[in-house]
Amino acid sequence: ADWVDGEYYGCIYGGTLVHFDMDNNSWETIGSTGDFVGMAYVNSEATMYGLDFNGGLYTVDLETGATTSIGTGAANMITMACDNDGNLYAVDLGTDTWGSIDKETGAWTTIGAIGFDCSYAQDAGLDRATNTIFWAAYDVSAGGKLCILDTETGSVPLVGGFPNGAEIAGFAVPSSYGGGPGGGGEVPAGLLAFNVYQDD
Repeated sequence: ADWVDGEYYGCIYGGTLVHFDMDNNSWETIGSTGDFVGMAYVNSEATMYGLDFNGGLYTVDLETGATTSIGTGAANMITMACDNDGNLYAVDLGTDTWGSIDKETGAWTTIGAIGFDCSYAQDAGLDRATNTIFWAAYDVSAGGKLCILDTETGSVPLVGGFPNGAEIAGFAVPSSYGGGPGGGGEVPAGLLAFNVYQDD
């Protein structure tokens, strides 16, 4: 999932693109799309990228869900996020490493080990105000927890565990984007992220 122009966009497993309408407080289906394990919106390009489990990288039309294939890198991918410079990052479940994805070819480059056995559903999102990538990880031993993918050091510091070890399948950091390449955004003081739940 990711945050685009004041709304959440995400992919339901199996390949359905949805967004959360903040005005109407409801989820709306856009259309069929790729079966993505991660999505990342690059503000400076006004482009949403989608990544599937086999390492296939695509651009995604947010009005229709239609995709355009870019290329394929490593398999066993889970989650994807970008930084304010538009660089893409993901996690490899098979090797418990994280790395970068080339936007032009889909090629994978390992950055480093994550330090634990990750599995199941998870997601990551960019805090555009601080250029920090937060990862809603799932540790097989410890359960769900929030980590940081530190693009400067290659480390994966722990922020804290989720209540009851919850598994977070969709995660995005809301922001007001200032625009322009490398620009930032604003979130309320002290807020890392939040999940949106529909009240039946």
